[in-house]
Amino acid sequence: MALVAIGCASTPHPQTRAHRAAKQTPAQHARTCSTAPPPTGATGSGWSLAHYDFHHTYLDMAATPSGSLWVVGRYWPEVCGRTTDQPLVLRGDGKGEWTRVPAPELPDSFASRIAAVSDDDVWLFGDSGQAHWNGSTWTVTSSDGARFGRPYTDAKNIWIIEGANILSGAGGAESGPWQAMGVLRRWNGSTWRKEWTPVTPASVSDGWIAGSSHRNAALARRSGGVWRAVPIPAVPTVHKGQFSRLEDVTVDASGRVSAIGWIAWVCGGEEEDVDYCGRGLFLHGVPGRWSYTLRDDPSFDAYGPIEADPAGGVWILYSKNDFVESYVRVMGTKWTFGDFPRGPLGNTRIGHLVSVRATGAMWAAGSDATEAEEPPYKGGAIWRWAP
Repeated sequence: MALVAIGCASTPHPQTRAHRAAKQTPAQHARTCSTAPPPTGATGSGWSLAHYDFHHTYLDMAATPSGSLWVVGRYWPEVCGRTTDQPLVLRGDGKGEWTRVPAPELPDSFASRIAAVSDDDVWLFGDSGQAHWNGSTWTVTSSDGARFGRPYTDAKNIWIIEGANILSGAGGAESGPWQAMGVLRRWNGSTWRKEWTPVTPASVSDGWIAGSSHRNAALARRSGGVWRAVPIPAVPTVHKGQFSRLEDVTVDASGRVSAIGWIAWVCGGEEEDVDYCGRGLFLHGVPGRWSYTLRDDPSFDAYGPIEADPAGGVWILYSKNDFVESYVRVMGTKWTFGDFPRGPLGNTRIGHLVSVRATGAMWAAGSDATEAEEPPYKGGAIWRWAP
């Protein structure tokens, strides 16, 4: 596999690491335009900033079953001057070593999503193109007008949801009640084949689909090569005219399923637009034994990706505001909220969160940014969590 080493400094002693972090403030980085801030120590949540580069911004991350990590983003050759960004792909060994893989440009777009079945079977996706890595070269093709969302993988398959929509009140007063959209496709070796599903899919994980059916939250499971609806309890009624959807799903090593979504209803509007109010919806359990949790905080539609960790917890990302990416970890009935450790520029935006069962670690990749007048203005950050 043709890889380009970018180097990785050894992790300093915790006391030395804390001392350096205290000495290097965001303002100092901005004045000196440093390009190599040291990783920060772990917070009380167990998350630590494991890798950082002012030349990078990271958009998405994927993990293989063996524990290697793949990241897609953009590369900025000049940190302190005007520059044109370039495509970026990194591979991590899960131990702290990160290497650059030659990255292709996609037709009329740039790669913002990545999926990895193995180190010899990696996919990049953009708004109008895709690329496949076979371990030595990329093959780039057009998506022929298809609008692909996040890709998903298991041990043998890669899936993608085409045309999925988000809850939006724009034009809702004229177009009628909001309807979920999305079509599931699976790569069969030569084309993206459409698969019938009993629910409108929002996400896929470990052979499960989260989504909705007839405007109600729903799950489906793949068995014998066929997707079948999984009975779940009726969503609790909290408001007249409500509807619901599960946005993401995860399965832990024991087979327990967790899904995050929302309940919503129309609560206002102006001219042709409508406003929605709602509650966060969390489903947890196994077939035949399910339970719901409803949340008023944060905003009902603020919750993002969900991922089970090897220690029995479930992590859910959400945006606290425009500058801080936050999380909640669910252990049984306990919800613990927190923020990811900030990068040296002070802001964090997480692209994606992955769990690596082979090593027992969690990883997240994203970007750091600042509104300061002096460069650097951005950076790429990778976080690690271990129980």
